[in-house]
This record gives sequence, structure tokens and C-alpha cells, in this order.
Amino acid sequence: MIEMQDIDWKNGSAVACGMRIFKGKKNTQGLAADAWMTLLRYAFNELRLNRIGNSILEYNLMSQKIYESVGFKVEGRKRKAIYKNGRFNDLIIMGCLKSDYEELIASNHYWEEIQE
Repeated sequence: MIEMQDIDWKNGSAVACGMRIFKGKKNTQGLAADAWMTLLRYAFNELRLNRIGNSILEYNLMSQKIYESVGFKVEGRKRKAIYKNGRFNDLIIMGCLKSDYEELIASNHYWEEIQE
């Protein structure tokens, strides 16, 4: 499951959140990146948005790695913004611009490999 919310049509932006992948018997390798690439393709090509933002807790290094692999960049940090697991945690702010996505697609030919 993956979703976009808070679509701002005037400014061409949205917030992406809600990534969940079922870890059953089926191999889930690559599903997260593919889900994000599909969401970004839809957001930038179909909805004509210019920016997708999201945020993650500082200790969620796996999510940060996935986001960076699909074009998101760290834009900032909200220090000690979220209280979870008995402590205050930083919130990492990330964003992907349409130009970031297009640059990634040009360099790795992602959709060409999928169609083969």
C-alpha cells in the first residue's frame, strides 16, 4: 500500500506516505522501489505535479535508502519532533522534484527495463 495525500494543485505538490508491504511467502525484494517509481510516474506524468514530499523517523535507515534510490533528497530535519519508543526522535524531511525523477529515469532507464 502506498498513497498520496494533501495534493496542492496550485503549487503542484503532494505528500506521499503509507508505504506498507506484506512480508509473506512471496519474495518482496524490489517491491518498495517499484511502488515508489509507479507513484512518482503517476504523480509527475499523469497528475502533472512538480514535487512529492515525505518524512521519516531518523532511525528508519531502510526507508531513507529506498527513498534516495528513487530520487528523493534529504531537505532538512525537524529536531526531536516525534516522541516514540520512550524518546524524542528527529524527523527527516525528504522531497523529490519532477526534475529529480526525470534525471533518475534518464540515467537508469528504469521503465525501459520493466517493459522488456
